[in-house]
Amino acid sequence: MEAEGREEADDENQKVPPRQLTTAELSDALQTIEQWLQWFEDNDCNAESSRIAKRGIIERVDASEWISPIVVVQKKSGGIRLCDDLREPNKAVIADSFPLPHIDDVLLRFQGASLFCTLDLKATYHQLGLHEDSRDLTTFITHDGLLHFRRVPYGLCSAASAFQGIMTEILQGLWGIVCYLDDIVVFGQSVDEHDRNLDAVLRRLQDYDVTLNKSVGQ
Repeated sequence: MEAEGREEADDENQKVPPRQLTTAELSDALQTIEQWLQWFEDNDCNAESSRIAKRGIIERVDASEWISPIVVVQKKSGGIRLCDDLREPNKAVIADSFPLPHIDDVLLRFQGASLFCTLDLKATYHQLGLHEDSRDLTTFITHDGLLHFRRVPYGLCSAASAFQGIMTEILQGLWGIVCYLDDIVVFGQSVDEHDRNLDAVLRRLQDYDVTLNKSVGQ
């Protein structure tokens, strides 16, 4: 399977349905056209915005009822990540309730295993499309105008539970694995069992066009 992933999002051929947000009624639309534009005075921000636009993660829009500032996050691996400051839009989103794995359950499943490896999913939430009816909520402002996300953005209140639910559905029926958001631990009691489980996971991820980072810890 492709470790680095596709350079452009292909919504028409995406095998996982795009995520649609459920929103509550608000009395007033949000128009936050103020401050924080200084983030885009940094050339790195402009370059990152162009990069993710080319990959189909964001797209330009002419107008929106929801306009949020942008937040720049420094990645541990270097570089930056552009995120919406979604504190106000999140108030209108009815969050998913799909649970994350509990540590006690995870440790119980590891009992008897002697071999482990970890698969790291690439770009996490950006692998999950955002329904076109929900994209307006993610609109943000830059010096070049308004853009919104076509993929699920970081900072969305329901992103983690929605992503966990999708990955649980994708990996359903496979043995010797634990998935916690963008980390998949594959384990087995023997080399043969571990390798069979790993092969099954890789095939399943490939079937759903889910991509991995290059590095694999073992």
